[in-house]
Amino acid sequence: MKHGPEKLLGINVAGTILVHTCFGGEEPVGNEVNESEEARKRFAAFWHFVCPTTSGCDDPLLNPIFYPKLASPGGILATVAEKDFLRDRGWLYHETSKESARGACSD
Repeated sequence: MKHGPEKLLGINVAGTILVHTCFGGEEPVGNEVNESEEARKRFAAFWHFVCPTTSGCDDPLLNPIFYPKLASPGGILATVAEKDFLRDRGWLYHETSKESARGACSD
């Protein structure tokens, strides 16, 4: 399900649960700097396959960190796996959303 900043008629979204997050971005963060250039290219190619109309790896669908207006109006529960190579990006999303929570809880 995709939900943006606009209101949904008759639906009140109290919060968001993100299970096994998959965020990306042009600039590597955390442990991504240890990944090979080839691995980053494969991820970018996979993203272009999944979303052919994408603007790239900084697309708001893949990298919502720089788009605070997409933040959930309620709390956010985001899970990351300990050995997932994208875990540091999930943590960055957590920290960023916590800072812009507007009174909501993010743990």
